Amino acid sequence: MKRGFTLIEMFVSMAIFSAMLLTVLLVVSSIAKRVSGDTDEARLRVEINYALDNIKLYTISAAKVAADSTFSPPPAGGQAEKSEFGFQGEKNVYNITPAVITDNTDYRYYRNDAGDIVLMSAAVGTEEVLVSSRFSPQITFTYKSGFEPNFLEVTISGTAGKLNPQRISKTAGLRLWFAGVVQ
Repeated sequence: MKRGFTLIEMFVSMAIFSAMLLTVLLVVSSIAKRVSGDTDEARLRVEINYALDNIKLYTISAAKVAADSTFSPPPAGGQAEKSEFGFQGEKNVYNITPAVITDNTDYRYYRNDAGDIVLMSAAVGTEEVLVSSRFSPQITFTYKSGFEPNFLEVTISGTAGKLNPQRISKTAGLRLWFAGVVQ
């Protein structure tokens, strides 16, 4: 007597196989979302670190701060903030010549219309994207009461991750060696 699978046995085996396949797919999808979120966070941290390093590199040679980027002295215990910062500095930041201003160019850090944090260089004429708009970045230059007249803080923050969004922020101090930021 030959014995084969009945129709009910076929349906039960297909249902079990489908449930196992669905479970595997859900686990893989969950892991992929988690990895994607971690990758997003790591990329944002790299972009913020790069932007802060770039700002430190270029501002150290600032010979003159743009008029709209200078700060009025805040009241005691207060602070003043700006969302962009412009200055005149060396075209070649690795060859600083404070006595020679003919080799300087204008720079500006700001958030452009697309939402990126950028460095605009008059010498190059293009924007270098430092932090991508996909992270909704913000940049703030702060001068606090009691700071030296050539020192300010810059804070860059952004949001990473779609599944579990996190706001990531980092602050660094900037010292301008050849210019002051206070009027």
